[in-house]
Amino acid sequence: MPKNSVTAKVSGIIKDDIQNVINQSFRASYLKTSTINNASKVASVQTTVYHNAYGLVGSGGIGKVYSGALSASGKIVF
Repeated sequence: MPKNSVTAKVSGIIKDDIQNVINQSFRASYLKTSTINNASKVASVQTTVYHNAYGLVGSGGIGKVYSGALSASGKIVF
């Protein structure tokens, strides 16, 4: 690891809701991003959760049916 790097840990809950081929959703809750080292070098953090869903496309093909992202940011509290 480089000398001036910052290490962060993300914890929380990510859930998906696949009701059927057309209705799908996801959510992220209780996300917490913590710096593990060199926190004094960080003023704020942005955490992004990406979700890609694959399923039936057309007549028998499989492909990406959903792509989305949730993002939040905040200041570091010491």
